[in-house]
Order: sequence, then structure tokens, then C-alpha cells
Amino acid sequence: DSINRLLNIVQSNMSVGDLEQMMAFQVTLMKAVEPIEWDKLSNVSEVAYGQKLEGPVNHQIVFLRVPDDGASSLVAGVTNLFKLAEGAAQGVITVETETHEGVALTAMRLPPQVPMSPCVGVDGDLFVFSTSPEMAKRCRICPKQKTHWCSLMALLCSSS
Repeated sequence: DSINRLLNIVQSNMSVGDLEQMMAFQVTLMKAVEPIEWDKLSNVSEVAYGQKLEGPVNHQIVFLRVPDDGASSLVAGVTNLFKLAEGAAQGVITVETETHEGVALTAMRLPPQVPMSPCVGVDGDLFVFSTSPEMAKRCRICPKQKTHWCSLMALLCSSS
């Protein structure tokens, strides 16, 4: 519903020719986010946010605890959006998935001059989004305590 409202606002300011292109894109966009179970996002039980300045770049990371496979559905939808951008960028952007400590992280690799690579992953009911796959890897769960929040700030501030 939020996406439809946003698209309606954009469409209200377009010419007829542009509107036809936008309508075609809207269908593509809606298919990309179709896997997202929006109702489960309203039941997020925990949120953690961190940021770290690495040189001139301020990297961000967000964790959301989403019940009942809602985290997986969000990763699927965002991954589809990454792939949509990859297709439109004609080789300038790539989407890569790698596994780190049993967690698949999907990153949208931007051109080398862009110092960020947004990535998403899911670990059980935990969704993670970061502007840096390396930061997401550093903030992996503490295996002994099975908690994603232990030493989060220490992990963000580590130099590894």
C-alpha cells in the first residue's frame, strides 16, 4: 500500500508518455516486492541500529527481529530489487551472494568509485541490512550466547 501511494504521487506529476513507462515499471516493481510479507513487518519485536565511520564513509547497519519468516520474506523482496537494479544498470552493478558463518549475505556491488555495497541477510528471525557486507560480517551473532545484540557496539567499533 505504501509503495502504491508513493507511485501515485510520482505519477500525478508525469506526462502521458512517461506515465505509460511508469505504469509498466510499477508492475515490475510490485512483482519484485511481492515476496515481502508486509503484515509481519508491523510486528517487528526488536530493532538495533549502528553506524561506523570508515575513512570518509559512514556505514550503517540495521537489525530487525521479524517473526514467522517475515525476515526471509524481506530479504527475498530486497534481493529482487537489487536484481532489478542490476538488470537496469547493464553490467555496472552486480548482485552477489556469499555465505559467512552459515548466513547468506546478498550484496549489490556498485561501481568502484562508490564506497558502499548495500547488503541484506537473514539469520532465523533476524533481518540485517547494511551499507557494507564487511560490517555485516563483523556483526554476526555471538555463537555461544545465540544473541545478535551481544557486544554490538564493540563489534561495530572493531577495526577488523
